[in-house]
Amino acid sequence: MHNKTAPEALEFEVNGISLAAQRWHNGDKQRVLCLHGWLDNSESFALLAPLLSHCDVVAFDMAGHGISSHRSAHGSYNIWDDFIDIQAVANKLGWKNYYLLGHSRGAIAGFLYTASMPQAVSGAIFLDGLFPPQHQPCSPAQQLHRFLSQRERQLNKPCRYFEPVQSALETRSMLLQ
Repeated sequence: MHNKTAPEALEFEVNGISLAAQRWHNGDKQRVLCLHGWLDNSESFALLAPLLSHCDVVAFDMAGHGISSHRSAHGSYNIWDDFIDIQAVANKLGWKNYYLLGHSRGAIAGFLYTASMPQAVSGAIFLDGLFPPQHQPCSPAQQLHRFLSQRERQLNKPCRYFEPVQSALETRSMLLQ
């Protein structure tokens, strides 16, 4: 049965940012936390969530997406940064065990989160997720060197500003071609 009730709007203050969310409370049998893809938002689940009968479904806009806050200027958008937000949202909901439903980048984050937090994730469904290739083992010092080098390049990269909005839309459209 299709639940035509509009989702409840939620907002979570976690880790110094505000994360917007939508909740479809279709029942209490299962709890499902939805993770969207890159350059997407919780609305990705608007058609699917009402169909999950008997489930309490929460989809949140990940940091920097939808109407959630961006991370600070020194923050990053690495997948492991999302783990802290996933855990914080589940804690705010009072969920100790739940299912993950991830799409694209959300599937990758969900897969890695599930592997690291199996006591919290009862099960998972991942759609259109490409998993990172395995790398040759390297020393912790080499790995840290790579991280610091990449981070320095990122911090020294100039900010991009688009005026007016039409310019940003044109630039984004060219990237999609």
